[in-house]
Amino acid sequence: MSKKDYNEIRNKFYEFIDSWKDKDVRKLNTIIDNEAQCYLSTVAAYADGSQHSKFGVKSFIRDFPKSDIFHSRICNFVCKSNKSEAQQIAEVVGTAISFEKGSNKAKSFEFTALFSNHWVKKEEGWMIVEIRMDLCSHGGDLETFTDEWFFEDTVVKTVPGLHYPCISGELDSPWNRINQPEDYLTEEEKIEEVFSKYNFGVDHLAFDHVNNVLSEHLSGAMPPWGPMNKRHYLECLKYHRQKDRYWAHPVMIKNIQLEGNRAKVEAYRMAGHKQRKHPYNFTKENANIEHACGRYELEFTKEKNGWKIIKWEYFLGIIELGEYEK
Repeated sequence: MSKKDYNEIRNKFYEFIDSWKDKDVRKLNTIIDNEAQCYLSTVAAYADGSQHSKFGVKSFIRDFPKSDIFHSRICNFVCKSNKSEAQQIAEVVGTAISFEKGSNKAKSFEFTALFSNHWVKKEEGWMIVEIRMDLCSHGGDLETFTDEWFFEDTVVKTVPGLHYPCISGELDSPWNRINQPEDYLTEEEKIEEVFSKYNFGVDHLAFDHVNNVLSEHLSGAMPPWGPMNKRHYLECLKYHRQKDRYWAHPVMIKNIQLEGNRAKVEAYRMAGHKQRKHPYNFTKENANIEHACGRYELEFTKEKNGWKIIKWEYFLGIIELGEYEK
């Protein structure tokens, strides 16, 4: 697989997400194979994630909940591949806003869709043959989403008919599923992939990935834990993570500064805006402003087995990043 193939998969995935807004299901004919298996966690009646065909994905898009404004941001895109197959992941942040007629008062809904897709190269190009999507709600009161999509209590539990996540951290990981993947990324893209691997590991309980990307010399500071080395960091994270069914860490990397075998990275967490005491209130004035819920200042070091995170600082709080890109 060449960088050209990688870009084809990336572009097709972006087209798929664009179809949520324009509802043009014709795009799927060049993206999703006719025999594809699709698992979408949006239906309450099916505890297995509602196993679909391509027809079900078209229905999901045609029935996409209505809003006056809808924005999406694709984060943590990774595609590992060999000559004929590829495993691709991403996290898609969605923000939907509607206004009462003649009023500046808004109702909104924010969510993240976690994806793990398997692609096969065919005569007509790269096609998805397996699509897995888990939905995480971050809060909101826009009924078209809260009523039409299915969200369970995120607290861990076991009851008959429980809707388990569609994505398995071990089985659906691109780093596990593709043997001897080809190397065609720039150093900056490799750094982005390392951070995406960390986020995938945390969000899908694949802590071998988390351990793999942290340097043995890690020093970190993350609320509410204070200063941490690698052992303390992993202990805190695993303990904190286990009580929840879903986590979502879609990250937008804003800047990478390479300095030999070190790199400084500025990044933003794009989901999790359900603030306990100070929620973000949408108005017509800020409806097209993209915002994050936290900021990362990271340092990476290049070791013999690849880039590792060696310094970690995280700052909580909503940050306005400017208007969405057209």
